[in-house]
Amino acid sequence: MYSINNPNIVHIMLTMIEREVAWQKKKLLSLSERKYAIFAAGNYAKTFYTHLKNDLDTDIEFFIDNNPRLSDQIINGKPIMYKPWDKISDFSEKYQVLISTSANNFNQISNELDEIGTPYSSSDAYYVTCHWERIKTNVKNMADDVSKFSYLALIWYWLTYDDSIHYVVDNQYFAIPQFASPFNEVICDVGAYVGDTIEEFISRSIGRCKIYAFEPSDNLRSAIKERIKRLSIEWNLSDDTIQLINACVGRENKTVRFAELGKTSDMVIDSEDAGVEKQLCSIDAFFADKEPPTFIKADIEGFETDLLIGATETIRKTKPKLAICIYHNPYDTVYVPEYVHSIYPEYKIAVRNHIACRLLDTVCYCWT
Repeated sequence: MYSINNPNIVHIMLTMIEREVAWQKKKLLSLSERKYAIFAAGNYAKTFYTHLKNDLDTDIEFFIDNNPRLSDQIINGKPIMYKPWDKISDFSEKYQVLISTSANNFNQISNELDEIGTPYSSSDAYYVTCHWERIKTNVKNMADDVSKFSYLALIWYWLTYDDSIHYVVDNQYFAIPQFASPFNEVICDVGAYVGDTIEEFISRSIGRCKIYAFEPSDNLRSAIKERIKRLSIEWNLSDDTIQLINACVGRENKTVRFAELGKTSDMVIDSEDAGVEKQLCSIDAFFADKEPPTFIKADIEGFETDLLIGATETIRKTKPKLAICIYHNPYDTVYVPEYVHSIYPEYKIAVRNHIACRLLDTVCYCWT
């Protein structure tokens, strides 16, 4: 049924998701008189709350968290409560809960809410359900059926946390023929990690490219420096071929606080009492006095939308190739292809899944 070679596969996926969205909408409508609470109080939940207020004009009463030490703390102007059903006698009759945490933790929390009889949804499913019309427009703008299927597979995952439907291909960031050989490109590698993509750029271009590698993690940058030394010798690179920049990339230039949360989950945070100060810069500002990038790759843990907003003028003027991760959250899944199309409707837009588990490493490719 789900073979990518089935000529009706996109229609099948759209129909399947349409039914799931209709069921979700029916459930939400039946609970429309209830107040909202968000279960979880981490960065993922904070980001969802921002989108809930700004995109959907919906507010909550409080956050819920199973860590009693967070009880009565305030985040985003809302209190955190520990087991509010022990304090609010009619909690299960008055509230519906939006679980905003990783898929791995969803079942544990949903089991807890089932025990007290409180209705719930995942925040991911809620967001996709509310933006289904925008998603269908994105599908129409995709360049090919493989892209439509791959994109819908990720949407299905956000709705159900079922990652069994996918079409996985190799060569992340290089899976589209137009991206495979970056000769003479000016490359903006945002989220350079340990330099693995830098090495791929150098190998594929035979050293004939220029790379600006952005990585704010001190731990990861030390690994990148060692790799650059080796690559410079192996490929006889000039000193300015790879420039390593100690900065975050977003929608504007300012100082932010950055927390080292492990080598795969570093992120910018807003807390004044955690992390270290780092420079945040926009691509538009950084390249204002430089040759503009012709290839932008980004994997920055859910800040990809901010990067695009800060690169709007660059994209509009020079139409670089874009390889942007869209798997960190449903907002980027919806917003990235939509925003690129709004900047320059002639962009060709493709999507590929590169890892089956949780559809990790799903990339949106855009080119002219």
